[in-house]
Formats: sequence, structure tokens, C-alpha cells
Amino acid sequence: MPVSPEAKVRLLSALQQARPIQSRAMFGGLGLYHEGVFMGIVDDDRLYLKIDDESEGPYLERGMAAWSYDPKVKTVSYRELPEDVLNNPEECGQWLDNSRDAAVRRKAKK
Repeated sequence: MPVSPEAKVRLLSALQQARPIQSRAMFGGLGLYHEGVFMGIVDDDRLYLKIDDESEGPYLERGMAAWSYDPKVKTVSYRELPEDVLNNPEECGQWLDNSRDAAVRRKAKK
């Protein structure tokens, strides 16, 4: 799960332009929080956001990769954020809000 210093600065800078995102080290990668809700992961210099059935459509339409800590697990909980979205603060903010909302919905179901 390593994250290079350059990717960390680039990704967090872009996210901060969209929303106040907090990050914490996590097994060599980063855990991302929006309004206190864990909703994203940076792994191998790639940014993945929490999804659910309600929010996954735009990721699937763009063919974005899924992330899983265990390749044997078939459930997809995170998908990679498209680079063009990351570079558009207004659009990125909407995707971040949707990811936070997906995380809240998933937690409520448990």
C-alpha cells in the first residue's frame, strides 16, 4: 500500500481544493476522511473512494478499477476516482460528497 511523497502531495492538494479532507497513515497508504467519515483510500499512488449500489454507476460508466484489500473478496467497496474529476474541484467535491454519503449509508445498514 505504499504512497510516494509526490503522489501524497498531489492528491491531497487536489482534494483540498474541493473539500476539507483529512488523511491518516494506514499500512503504508492513506485513509481519507470527509466530515469525520472514512470514505477513501490512497494505495500505490491511486485514489479510491467508497461506493455503494446507489453511487457506483458513474465509476462503472468510466470503467474505473475496484480496490480490495483481499483479491478473494468479491464485494467492491471502493473504486478509483477518475483523474479528470480529481482535476476539477467543483466536480471532485460532488464525488467526495457522494462517497461520504455512501459510507454513511453502508454504516447505517450494519
